[in-house]
Amino acid sequence: FENFKNLDIDDKNKKMFDALFSNKDQAEEAISVDLQWRRLDGKKSSTIDLCKHFDDVTDKSIQKEMFSWYKEYTEKFVQFFKPKLKDL
Repeated sequence: FENFKNLDIDDKNKKMFDALFSNKDQAEEAISVDLQWRRLDGKKSSTIDLCKHFDDVTDKSIQKEMFSWYKEYTEKFVQFFKPKLKDL
């Protein structure tokens, strides 16, 4: 099972995605991982994704780890991207 954290950008002309992508190195350093930057040409939106694999999400022994991972990276996404989005 893949657990995703992503930023979905409703951006028909792709300018917002391109502006964020210009900060790719800074974003990946701040969030501490390589992100998947998907411009999705021909689509209405683009995404910036982070994925982590967990073998069995129903396994209660790893649920704390999963929630902790999701919380940590949600906070990192918000901390980095929120001010960038306000400036666009």
